[in-house]
Amino acid sequence: PLDIWSCWGTLEMITEVRRENPDLKAQLLISRKIPGTRVGREARDAMEVFDTDIFQAELCQRVAYVDSMTSGVSVMQYAPGSKAMLEIENLFEEISPRMVAKQEVFGGDRDNVEKESEHLQQAQWQSMYSG
Repeated sequence: PLDIWSCWGTLEMITEVRRENPDLKAQLLISRKIPGTRVGREARDAMEVFDTDIFQAELCQRVAYVDSMTSGVSVMQYAPGSKAMLEIENLFEEISPRMVAKQEVFGGDRDNVEKESEHLQQAQWQSMYSG
């Protein structure tokens, strides 16, 4: 599909940047996947040709994303409990351990980073469900 072909340009940029920063980590994210279609089911297999890690989390093409943007709020606030919200949570859960690990590399205190992350999550849930 055409949208998968567009990854080539991004991967070329990553290759170029890695000349200066060989430790650069890159990973592809399947987004705007159309659920319930053959193309959607085959997206992951199609991206294997890039020989780059792919997030397990996937973001589907959902009306909730568009509606939340036009409402000026996150999908977490706009559609709590929705499939879109769960997709974002899955992506966050996949990325957040890497953020904590990176914080440690740069001298951060893992316990404080984890506590801050938990605090932010609690505050987010409270704001979502408080009315």
